[in-house]
Amino acid sequence: MAGRNNLASNSWSGLASVALGPLVAAIFYSVLYVSPVPFLHRYFMGHPVAYAATVLFFVALVGLIVRHLDTRRQLGIVAGLADSELKPAERTSADLGEHVTHWLDHLAQLPRSERGCQLVHRLEDLLGRQQRRKTTRFLNDDLRDVSDREADQSHDSLQLVRIIVWAIPMLGFLGTVVGITQTLGGLDFSDGQNAVDNLKAGLYVAFDTTALGLVLSVIAIFLQFPVEKKMNHLMATLDQRSIEILSGGFPEESTADQPLQAIAEMNRAVLASVNQLVETQSELWKKTVDSAHDHWTSVVGNAGDQVQSALTEAIELTLQSHAEHVDKTHQNASQQIEQRWKQWQTALSDNARVLMVQQQTLAQQNELLIGTADRAKELAEVRELLQTNTAGLSAMPEMSDAMRSLARAIDLIVDRVPSQSNRSKAA
Repeated sequence: MAGRNNLASNSWSGLASVALGPLVAAIFYSVLYVSPVPFLHRYFMGHPVAYAATVLFFVALVGLIVRHLDTRRQLGIVAGLADSELKPAERTSADLGEHVTHWLDHLAQLPRSERGCQLVHRLEDLLGRQQRRKTTRFLNDDLRDVSDREADQSHDSLQLVRIIVWAIPMLGFLGTVVGITQTLGGLDFSDGQNAVDNLKAGLYVAFDTTALGLVLSVIAIFLQFPVEKKMNHLMATLDQRSIEILSGGFPEESTADQPLQAIAEMNRAVLASVNQLVETQSELWKKTVDSAHDHWTSVVGNAGDQVQSALTEAIELTLQSHAEHVDKTHQNASQQIEQRWKQWQTALSDNARVLMVQQQTLAQQNELLIGTADRAKELAEVRELLQTNTAGLSAMPEMSDAMRSLARAIDLIVDRVPSQSNRSKAA
């Protein structure tokens, strides 16, 4: 019930801010329109985005004012209500159900203005929970649950204000971007001075939206802080008063008279033991898993070391075999080169001996040719002598023919001897 009332109050506050915010903004612009303040006209009426940011600001402002007034009203009502007014004068029955029913009837008889208080709504909600359970064993849990729920609802009641505080500077940036785009798109550079003046005026208006958005956002944040502080104070006051009123306000419960409650208590004890057993088992499983993890880690590490050592040995053996093979190949190549070198040396020695023999043969032939040349000279002299003698023996025809034949023979010999000598020299 309290939750529904708080939601209704938050909804009413949001509707009031949405409805009254634009109205207040319209009044503000009406006053601003007739006021001769160029500064305000420049910032609040210079761009359509400025109008939107201003309207949102007044929506947030009205929402904060409504929440502040409602919080002050709630605090005043809570402060004016005494504990005796919220509790029945005496316990009418030892039964919890009857006592809670009598308490709820007592709260229903309060004046209408006091019944709308959040403290009364919270008490009705808590009493209804105890009545449905038929026990007060979970009263502390109910107090925490209701307190957390109402604190969340109180925080959510300013959600629209937070969104507006975030959106106002975004609108300012949007106005700056749109203004710059429109200014740059409408520039005419045919007249340089006029273009510069239009650019400056457009940039002034564009950046004014950002300045306005930031200023309004900062103002809204500073106005939001005291309102939230007042609302938190109200929540703390409600928590404290609820505990003071409900503590000691219920009859004592006897488990002997209520077998079902005894069974429920036993079940809770069994559940607690089971939970403890599950936690212990989980811890054991965790230790087992950790131990297995450590074992597998060590096994994997040892296997890695073994694989690494095996790879190292295999690589060393391969490298050693390769080195031996390379050494053996080097030795074979050295032996083949040495054998080839010896063969070349033997061949060179044989060729040298053959050349020496040929040189000796050429020397002997040269000596023979020299002797032949000498004999040719002697034959030439004999030929000349025969020619001389032939001239002297011209009176003797037979001797003259014989001498001529001899001279021709000598000429033939002389002609052949020099040609052979020349051929030997050429060789």
